[in-house]
Amino acid sequence: MPKTAIFDVDGTLLDSVDLHALAWHEAMVKFGHNVGFEQVRGQIGKGGDKLIPVFLSAAEQRDHSEEMEEWRGKRFKTEYLPLVRPFSAVPDLLRRRAAWRTSHCRRVIRQEG
Repeated sequence: MPKTAIFDVDGTLLDSVDLHALAWHEAMVKFGHNVGFEQVRGQIGKGGDKLIPVFLSAAEQRDHSEEMEEWRGKRFKTEYLPLVRPFSAVPDLLRRRAAWRTSHCRRVIRQEG
């Protein structure tokens, strides 16, 4: 019987949740929204398309959600992505699973329209 394990990477194997939250928090503040870090952190993991409507009105979303999301993405890549590290137990976990078959999947975002 094949042994299988499925792992999410971002926020599960890699310690990235707070860094994503920082980038979103900074984007909210830059675009004039008084949203606290902890409020944003509680929404991490659902994607920007679901996070933004929690904090912005429909009019605000039409006005600047795309620009804000683009700014946040650039900020994360330049300032925070270099700081992302695996959780301390991850190397050992992966070594113990080294003999198992491996497959990879990445998140794919389809654009509507």
